[in-house]
Amino acid sequence: MTEYIPYVYMTPEGEPAVDEDGNLLITLQEAPPEPEPEPLPEVPSLLPANATPAERALEQATSRVGAVPTPLRALWNPDECPAQLLPWLAWALGVDDWEPGWPEEVQRSVIRASIDVHRHKGTVAAIRTAIRAAGYPDAEIIEGWAANLYDGAIHYDGSELHASADEWAEYRVRLLQPVTVAKASALRRILARVAPLRCHLKVLDYQVASFVYDGEHLYDGSITHGVV
Repeated sequence: MTEYIPYVYMTPEGEPAVDEDGNLLITLQEAPPEPEPEPLPEVPSLLPANATPAERALEQATSRVGAVPTPLRALWNPDECPAQLLPWLAWALGVDDWEPGWPEEVQRSVIRASIDVHRHKGTVAAIRTAIRAAGYPDAEIIEGWAANLYDGAIHYDGSELHASADEWAEYRVRLLQPVTVAKASALRRILARVAPLRCHLKVLDYQVASFVYDGEHLYDGSITHGVV
């Protein structure tokens, strides 16, 4: 099928030609044929003399695979890997918990910390590293939380509870930023994968930075006011 392209008539002065109504004088011309691609140089064959044409064609096609640019170093680097490939890099490096809705920087941070988390899995250091990578760098891990007494050591302002002491295998995480119920569930999953199996997360506490009744958030069950 013949293709045509518009052509604008030009005056001897190099200006577009127009008719007496000021319209451009345009015609259609046959488009020039596309140049044939230059044949690739043949690679010296390693096949025997009785090789079939299909075998020789396959040899020539696959011999150039090595010339295709493949930035392997960048693909395995959490800081340089393209954003659309981060889920596959996370899978390759054994990231235990992955949320597609995480900001890109959080995703890169989680991938970056994965190897170190696996090296120290089952320790407090692994819990701390996983929490920081998930976007909570100032979280506090509390082990052996003891019961508070009415001895004047703390203020009776609602920030602490007068409950029984935690058991030896229980621990708490205190966050200095509010979280939604969904984010708290994701954080619990992360902690369940990196904490010692004997340990039990008793509570995620963010009362010091809880949501307030100021109308900014909907009271629809997606948030709580301090403890999850």
